[in-house]
Amino acid sequence: MFIGAEAEILNNPEPWANIFDDYNAYHSEFDITTQQKPVMPLYVPSFMMGFKIHSWFTSFGANAHFVRYKTFASGTDFENVAYDKEMIYYHNGLSVHLHVNWINTNYFRTGPGIGIMLDQYKMRITDNTIEEFSTTYPVDRALVLGRAYYSISFCGPKFNFDIIGFYNIPFHTLNLRTFNERLNDEYHTDYPTEELEFKPTVIGITVAIGLGSRDNYDF
Repeated sequence: MFIGAEAEILNNPEPWANIFDDYNAYHSEFDITTQQKPVMPLYVPSFMMGFKIHSWFTSFGANAHFVRYKTFASGTDFENVAYDKEMIYYHNGLSVHLHVNWINTNYFRTGPGIGIMLDQYKMRITDNTIEEFSTTYPVDRALVLGRAYYSISFCGPKFNFDIIGFYNIPFHTLNLRTFNERLNDEYHTDYPTEELEFKPTVIGITVAIGLGSRDNYDF
């Protein structure tokens, strides 16, 4: 079993960034005061846990991951009404993976890998100034993704320290039209459909610690 932390960088942030830019431009012009503005993430953090088994020059396993990013907007609008919103982007899911270890010893292993993922992607908007019906999910869709890996694993067999680079390749996209309309309301820009197609392709890194037994290793 292993647990770890991940960080991923979005390769296609433009549809999401355009929506935030429109929101911030409107409130910068018309707010009486603006305390917080929603910002795009430099990276999106996550937590993961799973298992892997070594057999000769390969290792295979599965994990669950929980990815989450939150940003805020607050201030006083032109009608002197306070607003306080939070926007959350997250995706949780499962993946299975197979690695080929070009170097395969008791205490050092490295090589490429491939995997497939099933993730539920959501974007949530919560208006903290409204008591009822304050949370909406303008994006809520399951996606299948491929993942390419390169891993470096130290120590073993009872303790592992792994560093894994990865590249996620989604087979579908998320349309952010509803997110744009809900967040920017009456002043949203009516973008062409293709400009709001968000493809969550990411590059990232995992750092994980594994605990196991000799039974999980077959050199």
